[in-house]
Amino acid sequence: LGLEPAKIEAALKNAGIDDVWVANYNSAAQSVVSGTESGMDKAEPALKEAGAKRVIRLKVSGAFHSPIMRYAYDGFREFISGETFADPAIDFFSNVTGGKVSSGTELKKLAADQIISPVRWIDEQAAILAAGFTQCMEAGPGNVLAGLWKSASSEVPCKACGTMDQLAAL
Repeated sequence: LGLEPAKIEAALKNAGIDDVWVANYNSAAQSVVSGTESGMDKAEPALKEAGAKRVIRLKVSGAFHSPIMRYAYDGFREFISGETFADPAIDFFSNVTGGKVSSGTELKKLAADQIISPVRWIDEQAAILAAGFTQCMEAGPGNVLAGLWKSASSEVPCKACGTMDQLAAL
Protein backbone atom coordinates (compact mmCIF):
# COMPACT_ATOMS: atom_id res chain seq x y z
CA LEU A 1 0.00 0.00 0.00
CA GLY A 2 1.15 3.53 -0.74
CA LEU A 3 3.70 2.68 -3.42
CA GLU A 4 3.00 3.25 -7.09
CA PRO A 5 3.41 0.23 -9.42
CA ALA A 6 6.50 1.52 -11.24
CA LYS A 7 8.30 1.91 -7.90
CA ILE A 8 7.30 -1.63 -6.92
CA GLU A 9 8.73 -2.98 -10.16
CA ALA A 10 11.93 -0.96 -9.67
CA ALA A 11 12.30 -2.12 -6.05
CA LEU A 12 11.99 -5.77 -7.05
CA LYS A 13 14.46 -5.33 -9.90
CA ASN A 14 16.97 -3.37 -7.79
CA ALA A 15 16.82 -6.03 -5.06
CA GLY A 16 17.48 -8.76 -7.64
CA ILE A 17 14.17 -10.46 -6.90
CA ASP A 18 13.16 -12.44 -9.99
CA ASP A 19 10.48 -14.67 -8.49
CA VAL A 20 7.96 -11.97 -7.47
CA TRP A 21 5.84 -9.98 -9.92
CA VAL A 22 3.15 -7.33 -9.77
CA ALA A 23 -0.04 -9.38 -10.11
CA ASN A 24 -2.65 -6.64 -9.75
CA TYR A 25 -2.27 -3.01 -10.79
CA ASN A 26 -5.23 -1.86 -8.70
CA SER A 27 -4.52 1.85 -8.24
CA ALA A 28 -1.64 4.29 -7.92
CA ALA A 29 -1.53 3.50 -4.21
CA GLN A 30 -2.45 -0.20 -4.14
CA SER A 31 -0.95 -3.14 -5.96
CA VAL A 32 -0.70 -6.86 -5.29
CA VAL A 33 2.46 -8.88 -5.81
CA SER A 34 2.62 -12.60 -6.38
CA GLY A 35 5.50 -15.02 -6.21
CA THR A 36 7.35 -17.73 -4.38
CA GLU A 37 7.39 -17.82 -0.59
CA SER A 38 11.14 -17.13 -0.49
CA GLY A 39 10.73 -14.31 -2.99
CA MET A 40 7.98 -12.78 -0.90
CA ASP A 41 10.26 -12.94 2.16
CA LYS A 42 12.82 -10.83 0.24
CA ALA A 43 10.23 -8.56 -1.38
CA GLU A 44 8.60 -7.36 1.82
CA PRO A 45 11.65 -5.48 3.19
CA ALA A 46 12.61 -4.24 -0.29
CA LEU A 47 9.14 -2.75 -0.80
CA LYS A 48 9.13 -1.14 2.64
CA GLU A 49 12.57 0.35 1.95
CA ALA A 50 11.24 1.71 -1.35
CA GLY A 51 8.50 3.58 0.51
CA ALA A 52 5.53 1.22 0.85
CA LYS A 53 3.33 2.33 3.74
CA ARG A 54 2.23 -1.25 4.41
CA VAL A 55 2.93 -4.69 3.02
CA ILE A 56 0.18 -7.14 3.90
CA ARG A 57 0.43 -10.85 3.17
CA LEU A 58 -2.83 -12.07 1.71
CA LYS A 59 -3.99 -15.58 2.53
CA VAL A 60 -4.45 -17.04 -0.93
CA SER A 61 -4.01 -20.55 -2.25
CA GLY A 62 -1.69 -19.74 -5.16
CA ALA A 63 0.57 -17.27 -6.92
CA PHE A 64 -2.23 -16.08 -9.19
CA HIS A 65 -1.57 -13.84 -12.19
CA SER A 66 2.10 -14.80 -12.29
CA PRO A 67 4.34 -17.11 -14.33
CA ILE A 68 4.16 -19.63 -11.48
CA MET A 69 0.65 -20.49 -12.73
CA ARG A 70 2.03 -21.75 -16.06
CA TYR A 71 0.80 -25.29 -15.38
CA ALA A 72 -2.78 -24.02 -15.01
CA TYR A 73 -2.42 -21.83 -18.09
CA ASP A 74 -1.19 -24.77 -20.18
CA GLY A 75 -4.01 -27.01 -18.96
CA PHE A 76 -6.71 -24.41 -19.46
CA ARG A 77 -5.45 -23.46 -22.91
CA GLU A 78 -5.61 -27.13 -23.90
CA PHE A 79 -9.07 -27.46 -22.32
CA ILE A 80 -10.51 -24.61 -24.43
CA SER A 81 -8.55 -25.41 -27.60
CA GLY A 82 -11.58 -26.89 -29.37
CA GLU A 83 -13.97 -24.16 -28.29
CA THR A 84 -15.08 -21.18 -30.34
CA PHE A 85 -15.54 -17.87 -28.58
CA ALA A 86 -18.09 -15.51 -30.12
CA ASP A 87 -17.30 -11.88 -30.75
CA PRO A 88 -18.56 -9.75 -27.83
CA ALA A 89 -22.10 -8.46 -28.34
CA ILE A 90 -21.47 -5.58 -25.90
CA ASP A 91 -18.37 -3.63 -24.92
CA PHE A 92 -15.93 -5.96 -23.19
CA PHE A 93 -12.71 -4.84 -21.54
CA SER A 94 -9.80 -7.14 -20.72
CA ASN A 95 -7.99 -7.20 -17.41
CA VAL A 96 -4.96 -8.59 -19.30
CA THR A 97 -4.51 -5.72 -21.75
CA GLY A 98 -6.59 -3.07 -20.03
CA GLY A 99 -8.25 -2.38 -23.38
CA LYS A 100 -11.42 -3.18 -25.26
CA VAL A 101 -11.72 -6.61 -26.87
CA SER A 102 -13.54 -6.92 -30.17
CA SER A 103 -13.09 -10.50 -31.36
CA GLY A 104 -13.88 -13.94 -30.05
CA THR A 105 -10.43 -15.11 -31.10
CA GLU A 106 -8.86 -12.47 -28.86
CA LEU A 107 -11.27 -13.35 -26.02
CA LYS A 108 -10.21 -16.98 -26.21
CA LYS A 109 -6.52 -16.09 -26.02
CA LEU A 110 -7.07 -13.66 -23.15
CA ALA A 111 -9.17 -16.18 -21.20
CA ALA A 112 -6.01 -18.27 -20.84
CA ASP A 113 -3.56 -15.38 -20.65
CA GLN A 114 -5.27 -13.94 -17.57
CA ILE A 115 -4.06 -16.92 -15.55
CA ILE A 116 -0.40 -15.88 -15.90
CA SER A 117 -0.77 -12.15 -16.60
CA PRO A 118 -1.22 -9.27 -14.17
CA VAL A 119 -4.61 -7.66 -13.73
CA ARG A 120 -4.30 -4.22 -15.32
CA TRP A 121 -7.23 -2.59 -13.54
CA ILE A 122 -5.75 0.93 -13.75
CA ASP A 123 -5.58 0.69 -17.55
CA GLU A 124 -8.97 -0.99 -17.76
CA GLN A 125 -10.62 1.80 -15.76
CA ALA A 126 -9.03 4.39 -18.03
CA ALA A 127 -10.29 2.58 -21.15
CA ILE A 128 -13.82 2.32 -19.74
CA LEU A 129 -13.83 6.03 -18.91
CA ALA A 130 -12.42 6.92 -22.35
CA ALA A 131 -15.23 4.89 -23.95
CA GLY A 132 -17.70 7.41 -22.52
CA PHE A 133 -19.69 5.35 -20.04
CA THR A 134 -21.65 7.42 -17.54
CA GLN A 135 -22.07 4.74 -14.89
CA CYS A 136 -20.70 1.30 -14.03
CA MET A 137 -21.84 -1.72 -12.06
CA GLU A 138 -19.73 -4.32 -10.30
CA ALA A 139 -21.34 -7.73 -10.68
CA GLY A 140 -20.41 -10.50 -8.30
CA PRO A 141 -19.76 -10.73 -4.59
CA GLY A 142 -18.21 -7.81 -2.74
CA ASN A 143 -17.43 -4.27 -3.75
CA VAL A 144 -13.64 -4.19 -4.22
CA LEU A 145 -13.78 -2.90 -7.79
CA ALA A 146 -16.40 -0.27 -6.94
CA GLY A 147 -14.07 0.93 -4.19
CA LEU A 148 -11.06 1.01 -6.51
CA TRP A 149 -13.15 2.79 -9.12
CA LYS A 150 -13.35 5.84 -6.85
CA SER A 151 -9.62 6.43 -7.38
CA ALA A 152 -10.22 6.66 -11.15
CA SER A 153 -13.37 8.76 -11.26
CA SER A 154 -15.50 10.71 -8.87
CA GLU A 155 -17.82 11.81 -11.69
CA VAL A 156 -18.78 8.39 -13.08
CA PRO A 157 -20.31 6.26 -10.33
CA CYS A 158 -19.69 2.53 -9.93
CA LYS A 159 -22.29 0.65 -7.92
CA ALA A 160 -21.84 -2.80 -6.43
CA CYS A 161 -24.70 -5.08 -7.48
CA GLY A 162 -23.62 -8.49 -6.26
CA THR A 163 -26.82 -9.18 -4.36
CA MET A 164 -30.45 -9.11 -5.44
CA ASP A 165 -31.09 -6.27 -2.95
CA GLN A 166 -28.28 -4.17 -4.46
CA LEU A 167 -29.52 -4.89 -7.96
CA ALA A 168 -33.12 -3.98 -7.04
CA ALA A 169 -31.89 -0.70 -5.53
CA LEU A 170 -30.39 0.28 -8.88
